[in-house]
Amino acid sequence: MSASSLATAHPVVARVLVLALMFGSGCFEAFVLRMRDLATLTWFMTLLALAIWVGYSLTLASELAAGAVFISGFVLIIIYRRRTT
Repeated sequence: MSASSLATAHPVVARVLVLALMFGSGCFEAFVLRMRDLATLTWFMTLLALAIWVGYSLTLASELAAGAVFISGFVLIIIYRRRTT
């Protein structure tokens, strides 16, 4: 199965897979390469993509959920940065 056919047949699965790969690359940068600044940037970009995806339908509930996802993820990134510095 090619990437384009996966994205066409199962768009939600394809988006989740892309987000998981982005998060995984941040974990690789943080724990294997010891590049914590780059990992933080990668996780922040993944968090932005996730918040945009959650809030994409532009309803009040989705916007509130996207805000909650972004704020909680941002707090977790700050906690990670403070513990590793």
